[in-house]
Amino acid sequence: MKILHAGTTSKELGAAALKSLLSLVLIATLAAGFWVASAPLAKAAPADMLQSNLPAKTTLATASKADVLTSVCKSINRNKDNAPEIIRAAAGARKDLAGDIVSQGIRCTSDGKGTDCGLVQRILQAGTEADPTNAAKLTETVIALAPDCRLDGKDVPAEGPGNIPTNINPPPGTSTGGGGVPSSCPVCHNGHVITVQCEGLDDYLRGHPGDISGSCETTPDKNQ
Repeated sequence: MKILHAGTTSKELGAAALKSLLSLVLIATLAAGFWVASAPLAKAAPADMLQSNLPAKTTLATASKADVLTSVCKSINRNKDNAPEIIRAAAGARKDLAGDIVSQGIRCTSDGKGTDCGLVQRILQAGTEADPTNAAKLTETVIALAPDCRLDGKDVPAEGPGNIPTNINPPPGTSTGGGGVPSSCPVCHNGHVITVQCEGLDDYLRGHPGDISGSCETTPDKNQ
């Protein structure tokens, strides 16, 4: 009788242990699934982030202006550091809204603590890379939105608290591509240095007679 009782107890203990093991496996599986489901949207591609914030059955190509701009702001709010990539994806898909998208990006990165000129610079760079034909217009838009960020090619901040000394555009000759060959070339536009994709520089200059390739230089006969 004791042997039977001991055998029964061992079986019960084995069953209990197996049940506990299965419970732990189930909990671990559910936890892993929850972690994957709740992983930050920042890990997603910019286009996927934008798409996830659009109304159902719409895409960046078909969404209204209001929906595109709302999606841009929501995506940036979830991952501010990824703002330039979000702007590049949105402006690349909707060149007709490039200026509005860049403006929205700058507004949505503002946190009331002063202008982050470094981020503004990267947003403008992303916008002009997505829509190089409107580089000058985009730059003028940014000048109006972020007047504290200097565009004169000098690392001198405008007066005011919280401003970061930086340029809107990278210094002349800065390489933004691989192999040591610059993909963006400096152009003097209305006394401000902007960048234009080097491969389209000639076409840009033909369409903007007053602009000059290279940095702005104040001389008696130029850029006054």
